[in-house]
Amino acid sequence: MESLFSRLFKYRSSEKRVQQENFLTEIFAFLLENVPSLLVSFLNEFGIITQNQLENIKVKTQRSFSINSDKITPDITIEFSVENQNWLMFIENKVGALEGNEQLTKYSDCLEKETSQGTKCALLYITRFYDPKDSPSPQVTLFPIRWWQIHEMLDKFIDNSFVSQARLFMEENNLSLSKCFSDNHVKAMMYWNETKELMDVSLGDIVEEKFEEITRGKYSTYWVNKNLQLYGDYFQAVGNSFWFGIGYFMAHSGDENRPTIGGCIVVEPSYSKRLQAIQALREFAEKDNGWELSNNFNSEEETVWITKGQFLEEFMGSGNHINAIQNFFLEILSDVNEFQQSYPRLKWG
Repeated sequence: MESLFSRLFKYRSSEKRVQQENFLTEIFAFLLENVPSLLVSFLNEFGIITQNQLENIKVKTQRSFSINSDKITPDITIEFSVENQNWLMFIENKVGALEGNEQLTKYSDCLEKETSQGTKCALLYITRFYDPKDSPSPQVTLFPIRWWQIHEMLDKFIDNSFVSQARLFMEENNLSLSKCFSDNHVKAMMYWNETKELMDVSLGDIVEEKFEEITRGKYSTYWVNKNLQLYGDYFQAVGNSFWFGIGYFMAHSGDENRPTIGGCIVVEPSYSKRLQAIQALREFAEKDNGWELSNNFNSEEETVWITKGQFLEEFMGSGNHINAIQNFFLEILSDVNEFQQSYPRLKWG
């Protein structure tokens, strides 16, 4: 059996958030496979099965399936039998992103084929943020689960050293949910309105005008707040499967637990001109203009992007923080304007 550390080592060069997602996937799969009774407890906890005796258990990560000429790769695949009934489950893990284009529908279609052959199936969608979903198929039940719920469930196995380290990893990456307010939470609420006003001012006025002029998109405070709810970041964006975002990106994990100011150009797997867009991002980032590539450009299923940003503290040495931040935003918008002119066939959308 391949060790957990070898499995994790494969992702050493991945971009930070993709790396975090992959690490978490491998850690959780390892626990499900190797910690006695944890899989049963997990399935019972979330109402997936009620039995306690599982046989022929197989837990795999990144296993590919074909469905309607498409290839799908669920993060975790679980097979087992209980009372002479075969089961197949897909787990999709989302930490720093939302569902890909019809991703859960494709997973459900694949599982639905299995149900027609007598296999019971379930689709588990585990997320950091609240992202409610309806089940794409009446034959396949969708179970939305939050990572903080799993963190709580793992408390029953805290005496296991692997579990305790996994829970610590989740806490370090803000994947647990404290039931108590701390002094820091109180301070954050006390200063939130003032902080939000500063962010709004820096994204408004001339930055808002330039954003609309260059991208032809409409600045919307609704979507800024919606992005905060969905992603935990405070930014304005234009486009869906090929999009540009600019604003404040909060640190969700790691040693550099500091907010970043910047922009990103993102290509989702569903974008019709994905290959051309990826090549354009690569060429643009090679111009030594401060834009950096994510390290997963060879993936057919993952979101890819380029980013340009600086830590918020880097602007705090100036006499006027808002002016300094707005000037940086305008620099990013100027870059985006150059990108659009260089690749006119790539449209936000």
